[in-house]
Amino acid sequence: MYDILEFGAVADGVTVNTEAIQTAIDTCSLNGGGKVVIPLGDFVTGTVYLKDNVEFYISSGATLIASTNREDFNSDDAYPQNYGCAAEGWTGQHLIIAHEVKNVTVSGHGVIDGRGDYYFDL
Repeated sequence: MYDILEFGAVADGVTVNTEAIQTAIDTCSLNGGGKVVIPLGDFVTGTVYLKDNVEFYISSGATLIASTNREDFNSDDAYPQNYGCAAEGWTGQHLIIAHEVKNVTVSGHGVIDGRGDYYFDL
């Protein structure tokens, strides 16, 4: 089990934890896979890339919150199939990406808050 707190994540609803979360995911996958745990608390993040053999577990009482800084997210050319449309005002930015991976699960009873109201009001 890979608790993101052990990789430096801070559950204050303000700190951007992308690096800590991604390091936990990468370490888990490199070690053959397992469970990356988002524990109780509010964790802000930009784009995270899920990797092979990783269960991304959001605990009850945990909230994964999208950053409000667009620079915390992937670029439109992050992978060949991704794109945005400037003329229509939308991008190919994502909170969670599982591109060309296998044996991946997103589970748990926590919340993923993509801050849709914030982004739709831009």
